[in-house]
This record gives sequence, C-alpha cells and structure tokens, in this order.
Amino acid sequence: MMDEQKIQEDRGMKDAAKVISAFTVFKFIKMMSDPFTKMEAYKLGIIDEKGKFLRKVDTLETNKEKQSVDSFHRLIINLKKIII
Repeated sequence: MMDEQKIQEDRGMKDAAKVISAFTVFKFIKMMSDPFTKMEAYKLGIIDEKGKFLRKVDTLETNKEKQSVDSFHRLIINLKKIII
C-alpha cells in the first residue's frame, strides 16, 4: 500500500516538473520573439531598443529593476542581440 502511494506521489511530481518545463520553454520562446521595447528592463531604462545595457547591473537599486535583468532575462537579452 505504501509503495503504491509513493509511486503515485512520484508520478505527480513528474507531471508537475513537465508543466514547469513546458511553461519555461513557452516563456523563453515568447520573450525571444518579443521586441526589446516590450521588456520590463526597457521600460525601466536599463536597456535601449537594441538591447544595449544603459546601466550596469551593480547599480540597480529596486527589486523590480533587479528582477527585470535576472540571469534568465540577461540570457534572453544577450541571445537576442547575437541573433539580430
């Protein structure tokens, strides 16, 4: 009985991991296809319309500014600059 419950829990965790992975891929593709001007970092004046950083990450003060250029967003910004 305990083994069956453990198997069900494992399946539930695997399903949740698949959903999270699918969401991350969707977010990545969506952000790659959107222009820089739709990014929060642009709206906050951290990057320009071509993705060039106008402010250094160390100088950001608010949480909103820091979250707009976290490692995931910096990856997107830099990949888009390479592709464009």
